Amino acid sequence: MKNYFFKIYMRLFQILIFCFIIFSTQIYSQNKKDANGRKQGFWKVYKDGKAFYEGNFKDNLPIGEFKRFYKNGKIKAIINHIRDEDLSFVKYFDKKGKFIAEGHYRKKQKYGLWKYYDSSNGKLISEDNFENGKLNGESKIFYDNGFIYEKTIYRNGMKNGVSKQFFLEKNKQGEIKIGYVYKNDKLNGNMQLFFKNGQLEIKGKYKENRRVENWIFYKENGEIKQEIKYDEMGTPENKHEIEERENNILKKYEDEYQMQKYKLQDLDKKLRKGVKDMRNF
Repeated sequence: MKNYFFKIYMRLFQILIFCFIIFSTQIYSQNKKDANGRKQGFWKVYKDGKAFYEGNFKDNLPIGEFKRFYKNGKIKAIINHIRDEDLSFVKYFDKKGKFIAEGHYRKKQKYGLWKYYDSSNGKLISEDNFENGKLNGESKIFYDNGFIYEKTIYRNGMKNGVSKQFFLEKNKQGEIKIGYVYKNDKLNGNMQLFFKNGQLEIKGKYKENRRVENWIFYKENGEIKQEIKYDEMGTPENKHEIEERENNILKKYEDEYQMQKYKLQDLDKKLRKGVKDMRNF
């Protein structure tokens, strides 16, 4: 019986020694630099006693998969480096571990298609296209049911071209609700607002964010209800004829566009902070 317990104790002792050796080997084989001071191999870095990032280096450059952590231990980002192309693919998570965004970096700048998700349900919120770190191409915002709420064209980080907003439909893509034309981030060109039946509700023109020329308001049956004439400074020439309702309709949609813009800027600002952290290897 004594020999039996002795064998068990010896076996446990051997297992403990083996685990200690493996653990020691891992500890002493990480966070190494070569004779030239370049990071090599696996690194796990701590900040204020908390895991900050971990991943592999070759000649001081990150390769393969890296992980960034929040102070609570949750993963902030998973970054896959494709070193030969100076390209990386990133997945971002919020502090609760929920997936919120994914996209590529080229030379540490946003590149190509980026997707943003609602952390509460995992649904796609928006898609952007980037070139040299700036918005370039078509951007989309989605309703909760996955259909498009808005499409906007960007050039060199600014809105340039037609921007469209669509009605919400249950089982299909909604028809156009409103259309604007932008030039260098300012409203410049024709604007059209539609009723849900496809009939025009308002037709007008912008110049440098100001309403100019003739604006026509329609009834739902297509009849003209009212016209408002604006001068080059955006002041209505027939101000005394303007009904408050028409003015409020315009203001509502203009304000809605501005609010959407600020929401997306705030989201992008939060993600940019994660990008800044990612660069500091």
